[in-house]
Amino acid sequence: MATDVATMETAARQIEDSHGELEQLLGALRTTVSSSPDVWQGRSGIAFTDVMSRWDRSALQLNEALAAIVAGIRINGRAYEDTVQAQAQSLNVLGDSLHGTY
Repeated sequence: MATDVATMETAARQIEDSHGELEQLLGALRTTVSSSPDVWQGRSGIAFTDVMSRWDRSALQLNEALAAIVAGIRINGRAYEDTVQAQAQSLNVLGDSLHGTY
């Protein structure tokens, strides 16, 4: 598998963009569902409140998971670039030490 830092950063941005779109859709759905509070009365109101609390917790978990994925991609991209640079430097040192000895 071939990759580079730019590709990893592109993937991170795409996840962020998708996350933003998903957040907007979920927010709109939540607004629509909760826009009729008079419908949710009595036991159905209690159940609705419970569902919305679970919704909020799940949305928070989703946000945290996506943020962790994006951070992981970026951290790994930097580590990958550092490794590539270190290997290139090692090869240059090796090449310099072999110059003229073969």
